[in-house]
Amino acid sequence: MEYNRGMAKFASTWLLILIAVAVSTLGFIGAGQEDAPGVALLGGIAGFVLVVCALRNLGVIKPGLALPIIALGFGLTAVLLSIRLLADGEFGSRPWIAAIGVVVGAALTGVGVWRYRAVSPAPTRPSESEHLR
Repeated sequence: MEYNRGMAKFASTWLLILIAVAVSTLGFIGAGQEDAPGVALLGGIAGFVLVVCALRNLGVIKPGLALPIIALGFGLTAVLLSIRLLADGEFGSRPWIAAIGVVVGAALTGVGVWRYRAVSPAPTRPSESEHLR
């Protein structure tokens, strides 16, 4: 019996996606039952990372781009959640705490963009001879 490498990769990718859905769902259910929003956040983070790994395994995401995508996702989420919590008044008499989340999120976003630019090839410009044709 011959081993089919493509089918094994396909099956492992779908297994990762199913595990991601299960972990995220359990996180959200656990957060609802125990009134613990951190559990939902951890479930969402684990699901996001597993889906990125699955897409990398499938070949949809190019080699070296998984880390920048994860950093961008975490950074933008941190910035938006910090602003949302500040707008809802969750920080009470200490609104400066939101600045910590915004700075950390901006740093993660910057690292993601920096790594993306380091990994992805620079666009090439056509030479003048090719441009004039």
